[in-house]
Amino acid sequence: MPTGVPDTLIAYMDSIGARWWTTRTAFAAGGTAVARVAIDAAYRVPDASRMMLGWRPLQVAADMAVAEPLLSVFDIVGTDFKYQPQEVPGPVASSLLLEGAHNTSLSEWWPVFAPVAGSERYDVGIEPLSAIAGNSRAAVEFTWCDRLLPFNVIYSQSSREISVDGAGTSVGTTLNISNASQLIEVGGVVVQEAQTVEEEVFAALVSTSTVWDPVQQIDCILEPVSAIIDATIDQDEPGAYMARRSERVTFRSRTAAIVNNFILDVDVTNAATGEHYIRWR
Repeated sequence: MPTGVPDTLIAYMDSIGARWWTTRTAFAAGGTAVARVAIDAAYRVPDASRMMLGWRPLQVAADMAVAEPLLSVFDIVGTDFKYQPQEVPGPVASSLLLEGAHNTSLSEWWPVFAPVAGSERYDVGIEPLSAIAGNSRAAVEFTWCDRLLPFNVIYSQSSREISVDGAGTSVGTTLNISNASQLIEVGGVVVQEAQTVEEEVFAALVSTSTVWDPVQQIDCILEPVSAIIDATIDQDEPGAYMARRSERVTFRSRTAAIVNNFILDVDVTNAATGEHYIRWR
């Protein structure tokens, strides 16, 4: 899973003499409640920027307690930012069997390719999908370019909290999107809450839409991306899972309703929490 600008993009920018660089927001509290908070409500685009290549959300738990997972949606909004929705999952960590013993997944780099103007102001935020009593710290990195590259803007929309419980299909949730011509990526994240010792999740994400062509359903399996320390057996156990898949199917309509379900292979004692997303251009 990529955590920075892909080598193929670097090679292309080198070939045309483009210059690019990384900046970041201020460090900020990620919030304790299930509600959006601003990381930087007036982030200023660097003067020389002509394109936002992509962004990378980062989050760490300040003081996670037992049975508190790390699962959030990051977004970019504001009147100056014209390419909305722009929502992606942040790094994830499962709930804890032992307080203070957890690992957070690597942050992901998300391409956007949005034309920008220097000195524009963006509102960059985070919305925890599970309450964190001890709060977290969050920030975002942006990658800018001094050229307008010949790539279409990528839009991204994420669901909010989904309960993943019981073997079989979870309750489906729908993302309604617009201005769509081609699907770029589907993905999802599941984290275990109040995780039971030696109990892991084996699950798939199923996404369907009646306006996709040539297929109307996409299935992908989630894989472990972080672990917790099991104090009972003194070893790491998977606790957070993610699927991120590039796809290329087209839309027969500019607007689409996309239904997403998580499917558990076997039941888990305590419900897990999920989030899924769709990216398109």
